[in-house]
Amino acid sequence: MLMARERKERASTSVGILVLFLFSMIGVPAAPQDFKTRDEGPRQLIITYHCSPAARAAFRDYMLKEGLARFEGWKKQGIFQDYKVLLDWFVDAETWDMLVILSFKDYGDVDKWRAIERSSPGGLGAEGLAFGSPAISYAMDLFFQGTSTTRKTDSAKSVFLTIPYVYYPATSLDEYAKHVAGYVTPQFDRWIKDDVLVSYQIYINRFQTGRNWQALFLLEYKDTVAFGQREREVDKVKAELVTDANWKALGDRKLKIRTEMQTTTSELLALPH
Repeated sequence: MLMARERKERASTSVGILVLFLFSMIGVPAAPQDFKTRDEGPRQLIITYHCSPAARAAFRDYMLKEGLARFEGWKKQGIFQDYKVLLDWFVDAETWDMLVILSFKDYGDVDKWRAIERSSPGGLGAEGLAFGSPAISYAMDLFFQGTSTTRKTDSAKSVFLTIPYVYYPATSLDEYAKHVAGYVTPQFDRWIKDDVLVSYQIYINRFQTGRNWQALFLLEYKDTVAFGQREREVDKVKAELVTDANWKALGDRKLKIRTEMQTTTSELLALPH
């Protein structure tokens, strides 16, 4: 048992060193997690919601008129540090209709949200629950993130793409983190530099057993035109990076590391400024 614990500690430490080294090299702000141990609980909670096609318009109106104000009020009360509400562009029975990301300053603040959930499941009031309902909640760690220094989120224009992944074996967090740090984030950082992306976040599921996905990428494109040029940008940046032998070696192994699940394109719901 001692040897197993030592292996676990070494793996956790190596993830922390790798991530901190990456951030120091590319100048991206570090994610709000202690990568050395992850002894504290996960500080992000991602909730998916479903509604019927007939209720989508009413559900969106509810969120704009009442739902967002509820989340904003809880943020001001210190229930959580920040929140993000995304609505799927299209009806898709295989994905979610709405997704909410809650970020907590400290894991202990989750108890405050649990108290909210007792009377407002998923943060929805009685009217909101008549239109839609929370489906699955994921306790997540924000492992990587990057943000443009020249462009900010514009809720009227930004396009959000979520990409869920399953990586394997499920216990290989250290291996997957190396793959993301060495192969994925160099591409995302170039997309930001090229003024295609505004930001990206990469979340890892803390409690993976029986869940639909283990990692979630959230990419924010500056507008619909930039999102429409996604494939062209992907090809351009890959052509630039392919001369890096280490990057290419990681790319050649990606199909052995992870499987991409159903993607979703969404808009950000936000209160008026």
